[in-house]
Parts: sequence; structure tokens; C-alpha cells
Amino acid sequence: MWVADITYIPLRETGFGYLALLMDLFSRRIVGWCFLEEMAERLVLGTLREAIRDRQPGPGLIHHSDRGGQYAGGQFRGVLRRAGRRQSMSRAQNCYDNAFSELCFGTIKTELEMADYENRFHAR
Repeated sequence: MWVADITYIPLRETGFGYLALLMDLFSRRIVGWCFLEEMAERLVLGTLREAIRDRQPGPGLIHHSDRGGQYAGGQFRGVLRRAGRRQSMSRAQNCYDNAFSELCFGTIKTELEMADYENRFHAR
């Protein structure tokens, strides 16, 4: 099972950037990530494509995320379907269903002592 989520990263020049992560629930390793200045479907598509290309998991793998529109997009669902992955989404307004991703972002922000980055290049 892979779990996915998006968080914002403060940027002084433009306001925010967005980091999408995909974590293997068994190993707790990050298998894909993408950072963009827009929270669009292509943000999560980049993460998913990277993870599938690099990890080549077998069919039947479950991809779990919250109910964000990026994960419900037609292109995203098409990539999952063609790759033989099953999609799982959290119940409405229940952050505990995606607790592993939330915890991962909490750890990252604490470990990195996250502050406002000058721009997207420094944030990456």
C-alpha cells in the first residue's frame, strides 16, 4: 500500500509551493515526490509516475490518499487504472484515515525546521 498527501511550503517570493509525497506504508520510505508552485493534478501525477517508474510494483497495489481533487482527477485515475493499481480515499473530513501521510509531513517539517524559503529553488 502506498499513501499520498500534499502539504504547502512557504515561499517568500510567491507565497507557497506544494510538496506531494508518496510513501510505501510497509517500508515507510518515500517512493515518489514532486514540488510545484501550484496545487494541480500534475503535482500528484508527477509523484505517481516517478514512483511507478522507479519501484515497478506489481498489480493490485493500493494507492491511498485524502479526497483532494488532484487525486480524483481523470488523468490521475487513468494512470492508476492502466498501471493496475487500486485507489482508496479517506472518508470525508476524516484526517485520521490518512494518518501516516500526516505524520510523515509533521516529521519532515520538524526535522527540517521549516521556515519560509526564499524561492522554489531553495525549497527544492
